[in-house]
Amino acid sequence: MKKYILKTLAILSILILNSCIGNDKEEFLVNADVYYLNKLQDGVNVHGIIYYVYGNQSIDSATVTLPETNETLALQQSADYYNLMVLSPDEEDYSAEAPQEGNFEFYILSSKGEELYSNDNQEFDNLQAAEFVTVGFDSNNYWMKVTWNEVSSCDGYAIKMEDTDGNTVFESYTIAPDVTELIVSEYYSTGTWAVAPVEGTTYKLILQTYTYDDDANSSNYAYSFKEVSIRDRNVVWNFD
Repeated sequence: MKKYILKTLAILSILILNSCIGNDKEEFLVNADVYYLNKLQDGVNVHGIIYYVYGNQSIDSATVTLPETNETLALQQSADYYNLMVLSPDEEDYSAEAPQEGNFEFYILSSKGEELYSNDNQEFDNLQAAEFVTVGFDSNNYWMKVTWNEVSSCDGYAIKMEDTDGNTVFESYTIAPDVTELIVSEYYSTGTWAVAPVEGTTYKLILQTYTYDDDANSSNYAYSFKEVSIRDRNVVWNFD
């Protein structure tokens, strides 16, 4: 799940801060954030934490100090973006125990040696995950229709398809919290396709339920996730 949402965050980091990148006289600016990721692991609901920092200049290093254990973790530089640092949990890092809450403290060092400190105060809500209700294929319209139950406490949903190597095939646009279905098709504008789907191929279908930070606003909500809960299942792209 390391790729989850991080592509979006990376793009946003460029769109929001790109006017400053490369300007040696520009003040070094960063955004640092934490969000919780909940999923099923062997039938058990488990939790992990994703940390990320992005800035308007190249970042040399970034660390985060955890609020309860005072442990300091090093973030890793994105392979694609020099101004994005990320730390995502490995499978063994997920736990059925509630994750740490409180003030996460970040230390960021730019490639020019400038230092910044930032923090993110988070409270774990154990967000309910939306569950798949139906997944069906319409051979007349060449679409896949996905439905799920409504989660009243969420801020929205998203649908994603991955191939067997974990590469993104399809990623939906943001889905409003009161919408519980989506048409997935190359002929309908409900998301973006990284590659065209192949008839008869098995894909992982991922349903994402999310909330934003309590202080998120219209200018920053797209990169201010608080919690993401996911469910996934395999589907065969087949209209026969």
